[in-house]
Amino acid sequence: MNITIERTPEQVELIKACASKNRDVAFEAQAVLAEFIGPVLAEVINTAPTVSNLFSSLQFNSEDNPSIPLDLYYDIDDEDYVQIWSQQVPGGLPTNTVAPSHSEVKFTTYNLDSAVSFNKRYAARSRLDVVSKTFSRIAQEILLKQEATAANMVFTALANAKTKNKGHVIRSAQPGRFLLSDLNKLFTLAKRINTSWTGGTPESRRGR
Repeated sequence: MNITIERTPEQVELIKACASKNRDVAFEAQAVLAEFIGPVLAEVINTAPTVSNLFSSLQFNSEDNPSIPLDLYYDIDDEDYVQIWSQQVPGGLPTNTVAPSHSEVKFTTYNLDSAVSFNKRYAARSRLDVVSKTFSRIAQEILLKQEATAANMVFTALANAKTKNKGHVIRSAQPGRFLLSDLNKLFTLAKRINTSWTGGTPESRRGR
């Protein structure tokens, strides 16, 4: 990852202004620089090939009480799963109502922060390479925190996942080695993760 600030007259003056002895000028220049570089850092972080790309982004306002309606996120793959429909008027459009609010999951978020300091003489001398590397370091630190958080959630869910009291994780036949017998166990587990009431045989659709 390498964030580069092009050496244009406008950007050179902006970086110099960030190190101005006039505090008002320096503060205004720093605010402009933050507004300019913020979307760039966000794009770099959101497009980086990391584990966090497995997750989907949800947008909400700062004053909202965010929640996730579970009914909409349930994977429906059985035939005739939805059999109850309602109409507001005779002959109207049939609709399947989303489950009420008591089945919503409330969640909270926290910020991923990072800070890097350097001598302001680099800004006063228009060392755009130093400023660019600083922003690259910030993006790398945020990505590292994001990667650790995302991987922890994925691996924890995988380790604790069960279907009908049967775990999704198996032990290898020999520690530190992945053998053909382990692969056969995984294929068998995938085929029989959803079993019928008679036991042992895959269900008609979900076991495939």
